[in-house]
Amino acid sequence: MGAAILGWIHFDAADRPQQLAFAQEKLREHGKIVCEPGSEGRYTNLGYIVLAALIEQLTGESYENYVREHILAPLGMTNTDFVYTLSMREHEASGSHPKNFTSFLAFTFYIDEERAIRELVDDRYWFQHMYSDQKGSTGAIGSADDLGRFATALLRGGELDGARILTPESVELMARPVVAINKGAPRNGMSFGLGWFRDEEDGTLALAHGGGGMAFRGMLQLYPEQKLGVAVLANGTYLDGEGGARIARTAVKLGLARRD
Repeated sequence: MGAAILGWIHFDAADRPQQLAFAQEKLREHGKIVCEPGSEGRYTNLGYIVLAALIEQLTGESYENYVREHILAPLGMTNTDFVYTLSMREHEASGSHPKNFTSFLAFTFYIDEERAIRELVDDRYWFQHMYSDQKGSTGAIGSADDLGRFATALLRGGELDGARILTPESVELMARPVVAINKGAPRNGMSFGLGWFRDEEDGTLALAHGGGGMAFRGMLQLYPEQKLGVAVLANGTYLDGEGGARIARTAVKLGLARRD
């Protein structure tokens, strides 16, 4: 996919593509087998694009509405959606990115600079609202508090405040190692479950998944044995996966120290 992924955006919420049609288009352009299935793992957004398309195909609903109905509403994640809502305005942050070669490349070939940029301050671009075409991997917009509610539900076996989004067996299955990821993981050879990078530090299991898009970055890290989770969000592209993981590990150490 390369740099082309920078252009997979739209500025008007009403212009969002259906994920089934989007997946069909991008698989024709970029879908090719690079290794024998099951032999190794490589992380790719295309997998989540296909997952969103499958949800649409099997349920007859849009991917966004399915997530709203079966995850966001039951967990009370009222400040999370796939579009900017009125309830987000009070605490809404603007995404940012340094003025560098990446931004030059994006604005030259892939992004409408006039529509994207709100202002340039001290060699940092601050952006207008932008939406990702790839809802399954990069589409959700939300708060750290809401991501914390999602983490809490997973740490409690898929249930929060009487609302269940997953069975305990499904939560356990997601964390089970499937394959080692050799490309796209924070470190080569990390095992990967169903959506989780698995890591062990001093014998402690950590489940993590980070990512970025639309000039924001995020990291969710769970420590199931300690019943702790950390959500790290940044309104800039400068927080990489390893940086988010370091922040999460530090926060967990502080949290465990407070328990003692």
